[in-house]
This record gives sequence, structure tokens and C-alpha cells, in this order.
Amino acid sequence: MPRAQDCGGPPDAIRRLGLTVASIVALGSAVLDRIYTVTNLPDPDGGAFVTDRTRRGGGVAANVACACAALNHDAAVVSRVGDDDAAETIVDSIRAWGVDADAVRRGDGASSYTLILRGPGGSRMIVAGGDSVPRLHLRDADRDRLAGADVAFTSAYAPDRVVRDLVELRRTGAIDALAELRR
Repeated sequence: MPRAQDCGGPPDAIRRLGLTVASIVALGSAVLDRIYTVTNLPDPDGGAFVTDRTRRGGGVAANVACACAALNHDAAVVSRVGDDDAAETIVDSIRAWGVDADAVRRGDGASSYTLILRGPGGSRMIVAGGDSVPRLHLRDADRDRLAGADVAFTSAYAPDRVVRDLVELRRTGAIDALAELRR
């Protein structure tokens, strides 16, 4: 596949390659959130009763891109999901916010997920799992997408190799801005 720099440079080259030009590209986690509202957040070896539950797309990268889209920014997500029904929920949820999800790739296995327990006062406990996001790596098309963006965002939940690639792209001037959220 041709790279953007081979076609005259971003963002026009990205359009010629058929890629969407997003001002903000979020890389990392796009997962299935399983949210349980509980009577209390349990202590170790304790228990709680579920009063409500829901499933929806989530993950730090997906959430940031959706929030940016809600603020009228063009946003895209680069992530990896599995080959299961959860993948459809995740991608549909991202697209419902008007976010470009074309770089959310499908792979073998189950999609990554979070289990969120939400207590009555709004406090939460979050447990993450799954192999789809940890198996994410950047492809040439992702690098081209990043080169056309104003901002690249990642978080501590992105795989180390993706963060290293982003830092290298920034160091070489292939991308101008890099925002990273630290826990």
C-alpha cells in the first residue's frame, strides 16, 4: 500500500488513498464495557447485589474519540477487536458517535472487555481483560492516518509497541502533536 509521503504528503495524500482525514486520532483500547450497578462496592471476600446492568462500547481510546466527536471534532480510533459479537457492539457504538472506526481491525479470538462495578455513590471498580487490544500494532495505513491528524492520543492501556511507534513518529516529525494520558 502506498504511504502518504509517497503521494504528496498529508492530508491530501490521505484522501487520495481513500482514508478519512481526522483531526484527532485515538490509539489503544476499544472494548466492550460490561457495567453493573451494584448495591455496594464489595470489600475483599464480600458481596453485592446487581440493581442494573448494561453493555456498550468503551475503552479509553474509543471514549476519548467519542468525546471529541461530541465536541464537533473529526475523530478516529485505531484499535483491535476480536471476531465475536462484542466486536459489532464496539464498532457500532463508536460509529454512532460519528467517529471514524475504519481502523478498528478485527482479529482472532474474543474482544477485550472491562467489567465495571458502579456503586450507589458513583464510585467504581474496573477490571480489564481480553487479548484483542494487547495484540494491536500499527500498520502503514495507521501511520498515514496519524500523519494527517492534528493530534494523536494514547493512554497507558495502549500496548508498549504502539506507544514506542508513536514516540518514534513524533521524534522523526511524522506527527506534530502527541497527547498521552497517564494513570
